[in-house]
Amino acid sequence: MTNMLEEDALERRGDTSGHARRGRVVAGTAMVLAGASLWGLSGTVTKILIDRTGTDAVWLTDVKMLLGSAVFFCCAAAATPKRLRGAARALARPAELVRVLAMCVMAYLVLNASYFANVAVTNAATATVMQSLGAPMTLGVICVRERRLPFASEALCFVLAVAGTYLMATGGNPTTLVMPAAGLALGLLTAMGQASESLLTEGYVRRWGSLVVNAVGFLVAGVLLLPVARPWVPGPTLAYQPLDWALLAFSVLVGTFGAGALFMAGLHRVGPVRTTLLSTSEQLTSAVSSVVLTSTTFSPAELLGFVLITVMVVITA
Repeated sequence: MTNMLEEDALERRGDTSGHARRGRVVAGTAMVLAGASLWGLSGTVTKILIDRTGTDAVWLTDVKMLLGSAVFFCCAAAATPKRLRGAARALARPAELVRVLAMCVMAYLVLNASYFANVAVTNAATATVMQSLGAPMTLGVICVRERRLPFASEALCFVLAVAGTYLMATGGNPTTLVMPAAGLALGLLTAMGQASESLLTEGYVRRWGSLVVNAVGFLVAGVLLLPVARPWVPGPTLAYQPLDWALLAFSVLVGTFGAGALFMAGLHRVGPVRTTLLSTSEQLTSAVSSVVLTSTTFSPAELLGFVLITVMVVITA
């Protein structure tokens, strides 16, 4: 975090030497790769915790968001107190509050709740790949906003997204459904949340910074989920073993805070195009960790679907 602030200061003083730019790109690339990979690994760790303990996915999602929000608020108060106060003043205005609530519901509540519910129903790799369908959804919204038809590359993305989803859902046989119907529905809902994150959070990140936006987003989403999740009910945690507590801590500190902070810091350095390209490491990490840690297997058709959607993400960038 200190290095990030130092680099911003260098930019303001006009230090744009080739060496500084290269160092910034290298650091940003490493951060995006690490953040995306940690998010993919977090899904697998969450799957292991759910399978080991029977913990409800909604309960776990709410705990992760509330604890992650607390960590983000502490970091925002220490690193960007002025932006935190600015956000508090803005949220005192009813119109701004309504817009922020809408952003928090779609970009945080829907995205996180549906993603981890899908991890429980299917596996981390499938949930992560389905999340990537948010890219063509985002393109579709942009085309509607600009009142134009998709460009050739965008049309190709739509075709790849549909083909990849078809292969993952049916295994190439149109008469069967390999993926559970709930998994398919949750995956599409996760993709909607991913598209909302791309479309709704950009302006707030520019104004308040990623630490403040994540703190507010996770807090609002966590509070809204309270009546359903009831995190004050301990449930399976009464029987948690040390390994289970370690998995939960990893999911919160590494999967929610670490992945988000690294990803946003990398985006700040390398820009959205390169970030989208590098974020395909999510799918790779999820697939490899699912196979290694949970003995998940995939058919050739499902693997081809993974590849098509990954290619779609690269083209989208």
